[in-house]
Amino acid sequence: MRYAGRRRGVPAELLAEAVAAVATYREEMLATIDDPQARGPAKVFAAAAEDAGVDLTDPEAVERYIQRYNEGFSA
Repeated sequence: MRYAGRRRGVPAELLAEAVAAVATYREEMLATIDDPQARGPAKVFAAAAEDAGVDLTDPEAVERYIQRYNEGFSA
């Protein structure tokens, strides 16, 4: 966090605030990272795509999956 903040020119006061937030919320985030109940729509979608065999590092494959996914809503 500090390195990226310095590289991007984030003011020291804001960077200190962000570092403090990481310290404050780190344990909570780590405790919920694998909790299916704590997943948002993006993580649910990514997990579904991965389960369907989509290579998430291939933008074209992801786009094709999104198209098929959206077509399912219009059926």
